[in-house]
Amino acid sequence: MCGVSGIVSFASAVDRRLVERMAQAISHRGPDAQGVFASSNAVLVSVRLAILDASEQGAQPMASDDGRYQLIFNGMIYNHVELREALKTHGHRFRGHSDTEVVLAAYRQWGTDCVTHFNGMWGFALWDTQERRLFCSRDRFGIKPFYYRATPSRLQFASELKAFAADREAPLGANLRLVRDYLEHERLDHTADSFFAGISALPPAHSMTFDVRGLRIERYWTLNAGQASSLEPHEEVRDLVFDAVRLALRTDAPYGMSLSGGLDSSTITCAVAQLQPHARPRTFTAAFDDPGFNERPYAEAVVGAVSGAAHWVSFTAADLVRDLDAIVWTQDSPFNSSSIAAQWYVMKAARAGGMKVMLDGQGSDEVFAGYAPFIGYRFVDLLRQGRVGEFRRQFAAYRHRSGIGVSAATALLIRPFISGRLEHGLRSMRSGAHKFVHASLRDNPLSPMREGAEFPDRLRSRLWNMFTGWGIPELLHSLDRNSMAHSIEARVPFLDHRLVEKVFSMDGDQLISDGHTKAVLRRAVDGIVPDAVLQRRDKLTYMPPEGRFFREELGAYAADIFHSRSFVERGWSNAAAVQRRLADHRSGKLEAGFELWRALSLELWARSFLDQPAPLAA
Repeated sequence: MCGVSGIVSFASAVDRRLVERMAQAISHRGPDAQGVFASSNAVLVSVRLAILDASEQGAQPMASDDGRYQLIFNGMIYNHVELREALKTHGHRFRGHSDTEVVLAAYRQWGTDCVTHFNGMWGFALWDTQERRLFCSRDRFGIKPFYYRATPSRLQFASELKAFAADREAPLGANLRLVRDYLEHERLDHTADSFFAGISALPPAHSMTFDVRGLRIERYWTLNAGQASSLEPHEEVRDLVFDAVRLALRTDAPYGMSLSGGLDSSTITCAVAQLQPHARPRTFTAAFDDPGFNERPYAEAVVGAVSGAAHWVSFTAADLVRDLDAIVWTQDSPFNSSSIAAQWYVMKAARAGGMKVMLDGQGSDEVFAGYAPFIGYRFVDLLRQGRVGEFRRQFAAYRHRSGIGVSAATALLIRPFISGRLEHGLRSMRSGAHKFVHASLRDNPLSPMREGAEFPDRLRSRLWNMFTGWGIPELLHSLDRNSMAHSIEARVPFLDHRLVEKVFSMDGDQLISDGHTKAVLRRAVDGIVPDAVLQRRDKLTYMPPEGRFFREELGAYAADIFHSRSFVERGWSNAAAVQRRLADHRSGKLEAGFELWRALSLELWARSFLDQPAPLAA
């Protein structure tokens, strides 16, 4: 795991010192070592977090034996062991046992198609000194980041956006379209554009080539259904989940689990315990005493079942105020709720506990249809298929399990027919977030919504939209920044592409059944995960008591921010509307939602990245 940065230019010599300043800005991603390749046309810098083969044999940039290729690699190729053996049959020899060396050999063997052989997460750049060509790639789901800024003759890239602040010749400016998307509609990481004008993300499942002919970006993977099997669906899922966890445990460094007490992270923790029965799993859990926010009883059930070593993490409103600037700087972009802060504290505790690798349950909700609104999509699919009797049975089962009335359950049937733009608009109207948008910001049109997908049913289309349009990209962004801020590699077994392909090939009956979401996963881990977790009805997602925090020190801090000159004059938020909303919340007149957090996070982001020079750019 590393941080990468570089510049390739065909118009003028590359400033090595600039690229080194970019690398310094993201040195938290790789505190163990730094390496540089420099020529007149290209400078590549890697900062290394040594997870596999900490010897010099794993150092970066890594050169091919003849010196033609120079590689800087961020990520983990889980099947590097198997690929190494396959490449040996083609005559390749290896000096060490890092996955970086496997990537380099795979490129020499298969060229740009090498990425189709990888199972893992990555964002890498490979410079061909002979052809003067840069090849870059990002993993299938965008688990690892890769940003770039390009002109016809120059390409600048880095693992994090803050690295670009090192370039004095190109000061950072806000992408006002995305500012409005975020403030009004909660949308983040939903396009290839970043929050900084002119800087883009290489999309997931894409590679790009840059040479004297310019920049070319191509998709290398699309979601295809998994192969048929003689096993029952829940058996296939169990085997694939366990194998994904097995691969994720390939590390030479200490590892732990981010345990929320929900089904996803509990599944991973219990799988680790079965795969390594003599180990004592180390878990890290955010827990709060407030009713409705305490994950501890469920996490304790898992820890007890696996004889684990638990670490409990909590923080106060005062702690959050103290650390908020650092968390905002970590994220590179504004973020939607203080649940991101909770994750930051968990990773901080894990690093203090000696961890360099953390397994995390992100992605399961989108793979297995884990959110309650997905049930409405399944209901509509049943009706479209003419399965009226089955619809009635499932409708009754969901009402019985959830305890909601007929009208609330019926409302779920309406949602699949509402466009994404209308859905976000209605949510904005209901929360009052539309009133937060300054009149001048409305001159910037909202980004188009990605609608539909190439699946025959509405449920899987919705799931895939969350993978590619909004949902998964936002979650992976925050996980990467929070973990790497503390020099930790986060691994997400549920986003093993083999598992995703298999589940997307299954009928909706396997995902939602008898009032349960994630039905096939629940069957797969029945008897492995404690019943208290399997039968949970609530879903907390590491959420701190944000409402209470806004009535304590965080509220006083936010009031100062919202009445500040910079906030009032920036022209993004309607300061009067935000001030009233906060005052009403603090007095108990109403219970505000995430809209207050967005206004606060956005202003702090602007202050950190736009109003003052970056700390490491001087």
